[in-house]
Amino acid sequence: KDAPYKNANVTPVNGTLYAQWTEKTATLVFSPNAGGDTVTGMPSGKTMTYTNGEVVPDNVPVRAGYDFLGWAEDPAATTPTIAAGDEIKAAKTVPENKTYYALWAPKAASIEYLPNAGTDTVTGVPAEQDLTYPDAASISADTPERTGYTFDGWNTQPDGKGTAYEPGKSYKGENTDPTPLVLYAQWDEITATL
Repeated sequence: KDAPYKNANVTPVNGTLYAQWTEKTATLVFSPNAGGDTVTGMPSGKTMTYTNGEVVPDNVPVRAGYDFLGWAEDPAATTPTIAAGDEIKAAKTVPENKTYYALWAPKAASIEYLPNAGTDTVTGVPAEQDLTYPDAASISADTPERTGYTFDGWNTQPDGKGTAYEPGKSYKGENTDPTPLVLYAQWDEITATL
């Protein structure tokens, strides 16, 4: 209830009252949008006012197995709508709280198959396969052919001293930062007894 005004002086004088104002504010929140995965490097929430916006922090959140794309108001978006350094302003005279969600893309790699046969002609070499974290891929079951030799599987080294991979076997990236897997065909020379 408004308090009554009474001049304390014996002789009344005019009084002037000044309105006091508090600027309306809203909260700007950044969500990791990563399910149950651990995300580090998230920016802190911000408070913006009717007249002053907030600059998007340049933090780059980190999530194992994924690349950070940017921020969007829709957690299911595929394209960021704001980036580090952008200024977000209240769109209305009554500022609304805003939540921006991190967008992610799985790290990608590939499985490449090489004939490893010098200048010999090899047919049936599998095409390169795409591999994204955390999905697994099957090593191609295709059997390359080379005149005078039988195919003996795949290896990470041309001389067969690396890691062997059997055709058809499931392969998953060794870690959360997939790297291309290059496989070399292994050959056994066909011999005959005279």
